[in-house]
Amino acid sequence: MDRSRVNASRIAALIVCGLVLPGCFAAFSQRDAREVSRDQLLRVSEKGHANHLQYRGSDFNYHYVFDSRPGKERTYKIRVTEVKLAETFSVGEDTYVLHPWLIEGKPLGTKPVDLMDEMRTAARNGREIPSAVGGPAQPVVEGPAETDVGEDLGDDEVETGRIETP
Repeated sequence: MDRSRVNASRIAALIVCGLVLPGCFAAFSQRDAREVSRDQLLRVSEKGHANHLQYRGSDFNYHYVFDSRPGKERTYKIRVTEVKLAETFSVGEDTYVLHPWLIEGKPLGTKPVDLMDEMRTAARNGREIPSAVGGPAQPVVEGPAETDVGEDLGDDEVETGRIETP
């Protein structure tokens, strides 16, 4: 087959792909970024696989994030005042996967298990649990013991064909 024919067919396939599938060539675009709220960004981060949302950098006003899910490729921007990312850099310098706990302000390398432990510790430290040690004694409830209940009935005394209720 002639090389010019192969190149021509590749070019035609790329043109068709560009016309038929608009997401085929979608890529990160700071200029075309759609502004979202913190809650919307969290919802997007929890869809698809865990590694589809990528932080692409920040400027003075916005953090830029790229959703790399096939067919859903889109660039988002969120105001720096809404999300306090622990590790930031200028647009184009680097990229990292933006997990939900990073949106919450945790540093890179933090795992969700660490976040849960921190939340438990904060909950324990944030409230006082009253202690009954040294207080008045609890009253003892007088009543039948478990061994006294049904002690008079043996297996041989139960009539067949009837349902007994305790």
